[in-house]
Parts: sequence; C-alpha cells; structure tokens
Amino acid sequence: MNELPSRVDGPADVGSLRGRTVVLIGGGSGIGLRVAHQAVAAGAHVILGGRTRERLTAAAQKLGSRATWRTVDTTDRSSLASFFAELDHVDRREAAFAQYRRDSILRRPGTEDEIAQSVLFLFSNGFTTGATLYPDGGYTLR
Repeated sequence: MNELPSRVDGPADVGSLRGRTVVLIGGGSGIGLRVAHQAVAAGAHVILGGRTRERLTAAAQKLGSRATWRTVDTTDRSSLASFFAELDHVDRREAAFAQYRRDSILRRPGTEDEIAQSVLFLFSNGFTTGATLYPDGGYTLR
C-alpha cells in the first residue's frame, strides 16, 4: 500500500480535473482503469481502491506518480469507512450533489428507492421498448 495524499497541491480548476482528487473503487482494471488513465492525463490525482493488492500495485505503477492505491472491500462497511476515513479531501461528490440540487426541478437527488422503482418498472413493463426513462427529479427538463 502506498501513502494516500491528504490534498493535491494547488487549487482545482473549475470545469477541469486539474488539481482534483478522484477516487475510483474498482479502478485497478477494466473500465475503471481506463477512467483512471484519462483522469491522470487530465491532471487529476487518482486514488485506486479494490480488493486485489497486486492488481492495484500494477495499475498505480502504470499510471505514474499521480496515482495511489489502497485495498477496500465494498461489501464490508468497516472497510469502506476505513478507506474513506484516511482521505482528507475528495472532489465531484458534495459539489456534484449541491449542483444537482440547484439544477433539478425537485431540488434534491433521488433516493435509492426512487431509482429502484424506476428499474423495476422497466423490468416488469413488457410494453416499454426503445424508450429512455429519466428518474432525475426534472434535471433534464431544465
């Protein structure tokens, strides 16, 4: 395990990843790793999380000095709490929720239950085809 940064040096640029801290659980391979490559290329510092130490080590080495890693088990609440407790700062969560509250008609993010109801509707309604359902509190209407 390598040391996690408390904050990236320098101010973050609005609308850019430069100077931001991005956490990618599952970033040691596949789509997550490609996101990590692009985030690093855009100037972000990336913290990779996952269960496999060897995979995370190899991924961080490929990404270079802007990447660190830490093992985490997303099925274990104490593991998740420990993972995030060591991070002093993470960007595109609270700011993202605040902007969503400002920009959506209902002025709040949806709950897990509200989103799950939308998914179950699509699972159970055999007449809905080729349509996009937007359970977004009116965000797309603005």
